[in-house]
Amino acid sequence: MKRTATLLSAVVLLGCSKPATVEQDLPSFLSIEPSPLQAGQKFTIRYNPSDTAAPYKNPTQLIAGVFFQTLDTVATVSYRIPLVKGANGIWSLECTVPEKAYWCELWIAPPELPVYLLQEMRTPVFVGSIPQRAALPTKMDETEDSASIVELFQLDEQLYPDEYWRWASLWRWNIQHGPGIRQDQVDSLWRIGQNSISATAVCLYGFALSREWNKAAQAGQHLQKLLTAHPNAEIPWSLLRNLLSTTWAVLPAENKASDEVATALSTLWSRFPKELDASRRLSEDHVAPERFYQRGRHHYETILESWVQRFLQAGPASGWEEEAGGALKAAINLVEWKADTARALMVLEKAVHLAQRLPDSAAPGCGIRVPLELLPSDRVKWGWISSLYAKIGELSLERSPTTAEQWLRKVLQLPLDAGTIGSTVLACATLARLFLKRGQLDSALKYYAWVYQLSGERRAEALRKELSPFIPAQSAERFQKVELLVQRYPYPRAIQADIPVIITEQGELINPTQVPVPVLLLFSSGACGLCKQWYPRLIKEIAAARLPSRIIIVTPDRSRLEGLPAGTTVTYAPLSFELHRAFQIRGFPTVVVLRSGRVEYQGSLSSQQHLQTIMSLLQ
Repeated sequence: MKRTATLLSAVVLLGCSKPATVEQDLPSFLSIEPSPLQAGQKFTIRYNPSDTAAPYKNPTQLIAGVFFQTLDTVATVSYRIPLVKGANGIWSLECTVPEKAYWCELWIAPPELPVYLLQEMRTPVFVGSIPQRAALPTKMDETEDSASIVELFQLDEQLYPDEYWRWASLWRWNIQHGPGIRQDQVDSLWRIGQNSISATAVCLYGFALSREWNKAAQAGQHLQKLLTAHPNAEIPWSLLRNLLSTTWAVLPAENKASDEVATALSTLWSRFPKELDASRRLSEDHVAPERFYQRGRHHYETILESWVQRFLQAGPASGWEEEAGGALKAAINLVEWKADTARALMVLEKAVHLAQRLPDSAAPGCGIRVPLELLPSDRVKWGWISSLYAKIGELSLERSPTTAEQWLRKVLQLPLDAGTIGSTVLACATLARLFLKRGQLDSALKYYAWVYQLSGERRAEALRKELSPFIPAQSAERFQKVELLVQRYPYPRAIQADIPVIITEQGELINPTQVPVPVLLLFSSGACGLCKQWYPRLIKEIAAARLPSRIIIVTPDRSRLEGLPAGTTVTYAPLSFELHRAFQIRGFPTVVVLRSGRVEYQGSLSSQQHLQTIMSLLQ
């Protein structure tokens, strides 16, 4: 269910008998006041859990992610804000729209909800009764209806005749749904708009889509001049980034004219690396290798050199603190493309210095300070820092094993959670290799045992095979007796199990760490004969013994168990990616017993002995 708030513009289109409208779709369980959002003004978001369409019926906590695209800042303005439950059961928050914001995206969810399940909502920002500049072209990119596209285009043309971003949105829609791009439109716009940043950027995009490579190269070079000549221009950088990225994606290989376009684009990313999010290009050899090889590495090296230079010069509170991911990509590329380990280490150490300035006890929340226990953001900070430490340790091995050891040990000193465990395992494996090569067998065995405890048998076995050429023959047997090694070298700190939230088929969210009774996860499927045989027997014995518990049957196929005792309450939930990853489900039946956030049992249920073991844990 959705309710549509129709926002009337004060401008009446020529030739139209009614005011032009911008429709703002909001789910029925959500309201925003005032509506539409007003630039520079406070607003209130309200969430109604009793609405039939509400995804979270009985939340204990809710947070909102609010993101604004603005005309006066390069980066997205991001807030994470907790909602407060009122006496009427409605959850709400207050925030302020930045003065130059033109677009808002937001989500509301419990803190434990997996990121990929967040339901995002998008809405334009207004100034009075008029959409902010760049709001309507952004809205066009969200629209598929042809009549709405035309209406939004005409309204933007009336409101902002000297801005031309709407043309790119129109052409994009025409290519996907309509007759395609018209070359005469691109040529006409180029003739009249060469003093305009928006017209030049849009023509660069249009010429590329029309395969007019010489004209596209000319437009790209002209865009560089305009951006350099007008450093304080208010630009919707999100729209410009999208245009350049799409243009880059359509460039063909082995074409001299298109290579000139690639040169113009790489120069743009080099001159404006932060503004145009150049770090995205630095990973294309891995995420889009065909594009990487088509463009030629020299274009990527141009972008890399400029990005590294700007990053190393960045000061505190410069906006580069969030670029830890870009720093990792840049360091890897410096090593792989240029064999420049020295500068790679400089980039990583600078990234550590900047990342350490990120908040760990509080986070920004639209003018207020919010305790991080309400927000899933501290994991991000320590996750990035652990990755940086591990990569510095890895790259320092050949230059200075002692320095490498120091950085790798730093990883092991960080909080151990889902954000850091990957780097922790990597650090342990690297230390195991380092000490084995030094001939320090006991230390190598210790870190090998820690890899086993942190990541399981498969990863440890792969490490053992990798180390086998260096293991002395008389010591090989010690590496194979993993259980004894674990007893001798237990991991020194408690491993915080990352038990995910469980989303039932009815949409209820269950956090097992907050359930006061034991939680039984019975992983089942319709084709599992042992599940049909043993799960009803287990549930009957639990009911007969009147053991308090929460029974959740997790299935990939929405199958149901039959033969359950009358009056027994069970909950069904789909087998999510998070549950599969957390418990490494490899078959059915699998039973997991959770108590106070700890895994007390994980195994099969195919014998009376299994059943008795589970029952004993519930008593």
